[in-house]
Amino acid sequence: MADLKQTLLDAGFELISEHGFAGIGIMKIIQQANATKGSFYHHFKSKEDFGRQLLEDYFEDHLATVISYLSDEDVSFADRVLNYFEFWSESKVTDEFQIKCLVVKLSGEIAGTSSSMQAELDQGAESH
Repeated sequence: MADLKQTLLDAGFELISEHGFAGIGIMKIIQQANATKGSFYHHFKSKEDFGRQLLEDYFEDHLATVISYLSDEDVSFADRVLNYFEFWSESKVTDEFQIKCLVVKLSGEIAGTSSSMQAELDQGAESH
């Protein structure tokens, strides 16, 4: 079951990276993940809950990546930072110059809301 949840989160990340949060519906995420509506609602209470958990998953993964780059004592600290930004630019910017950073993508879209997604975005940004 946990694998299906991650598959749904991964599918949502890809779709939201391209279309934004408001630009996709739950059924699009379900279809992209080859899942069912029941399986979506087994893991997520709503689309907003999905968005909150997607941000949580994104920040957890991102923090692990930052730590791995910045804790590499085989290179100077300046090179660690440069290596991280090289990784970021290669993995978060497509050949068409589309940003695949969930924080960048959602910041403007959910700014000013009192949603749980805004709280997760705030908490995740503060922890980095």
